[in-house]
Amino acid sequence: MKAFKAFLVIELLILSGYTVLVIQNQGLNLIPHVIDNVLAVSWSGQFNLDFMILLTIAGLWVSWRHGHSPLGMALGLLVTTGGSMVLCPYLLIAAGKAKGNLSTLFMGQQQSCPPY
Repeated sequence: MKAFKAFLVIELLILSGYTVLVIQNQGLNLIPHVIDNVLAVSWSGQFNLDFMILLTIAGLWVSWRHGHSPLGMALGLLVTTGGSMVLCPYLLIAAGKAKGNLSTLFMGQQQSCPPY
């Protein structure tokens, strides 16, 4: 679990630094760039679409992990819109609360649910 936490911290630091540089060079106007790439049917658009789907899956997982409670839905929406800048801190906190138990980390409140 220590290696996972270290990875999350390193990823967050790298992404934060890169984000600052992008904002300095291009501003905060992200959405038009993403949509234009998707509509252009290019590899950049394919990557952006794939990434949007991945963020949606991550957000749904976070919401599900919290039993689709209001908090879980809010966190899921934050992960979907904030990406790794939100997911990494969320996972760091969840990993700390899980105390090394991967089941608790991945399942959250759903851990007590019977298998399907």
